Amino acid sequence: MAKFKKVLLYILVYIVALVLGGILAMMGEKISGLSFLSYTMNWGFNPIDLDLNVIYINFGLRLNINMGQILMILVAVFTAPKIVGKLSS
Repeated sequence: MAKFKKVLLYILVYIVALVLGGILAMMGEKISGLSFLSYTMNWGFNPIDLDLNVIYINFGLRLNINMGQILMILVAVFTAPKIVGKLSS
C-alpha cells in the first residue's frame, strides 16, 4: 500500500508541474523577456477511422506542450523524490 501511495504522489507532483508550467507560459506571453516560455510544440497524428458498420472507432493522438511545462517537469524530476519522501513518511 505504501508503494501505491508513493506512485500516486509522484503522479500528483508531475500533474501539478504541468499545470504550473502552463500558468507560467501564459504569464510569460505578456512579458517580453519570458515570451520563450509560451513556445508550443505540437506532436501527434491525424485521426484514423475504423468503420465496421456495427461500431465506428476513431483513433487519434495529439500532444501540445510548451517550454514552461518542460521546464517545470525538469524541476519536478529533481525535486519529486524529496517532496514524495516528506509527504509519504
